[in-house]
Formats: sequence, C-alpha cells, structure tokens
Amino acid sequence: ITRKPNPHLAFGAGAHVCLGSPLARLEAQIAIPALLGRLPKLKLASTDIPFRRLIGFRSLAGLLAILN
Repeated sequence: ITRKPNPHLAFGAGAHVCLGSPLARLEAQIAIPALLGRLPKLKLASTDIPFRRLIGFRSLAGLLAILN
C-alpha cells in the first residue's frame, strides 16, 4: 500500500485482465463503507497478521484468527 508507484496487479493486466474487475471494484466501493457504517468500531484484534510464505503469492494464513 505504501510503495510508490504502486501498480496493483490483483486483477491482471493486458490480455489477462479479469473481466469481473469493474464489478469487484464497484462491490468493494459499496460494501466497505456499508460495513464500516454498521460496525464503526470494527478493528483488527491483533497487529500480528499471519501471512503464508509462498514465492510470488501473498495471502493471509487465516482471517478468522484475526477477527476473533
């Protein structure tokens, strides 16, 4: 998030771009404010977020452990 420039590649690019990316972005623009509006005190239970250690792919090891 903090690196500059930050060319985000989550939806691919060029010939391999995700056809559903506009819908996913629109859903996020609607869902995130709605969630924060309903749960204004929502926050992570811990700043120690477990990530999987995979080459070329970064993902959370488990989100439920973070939200409990």
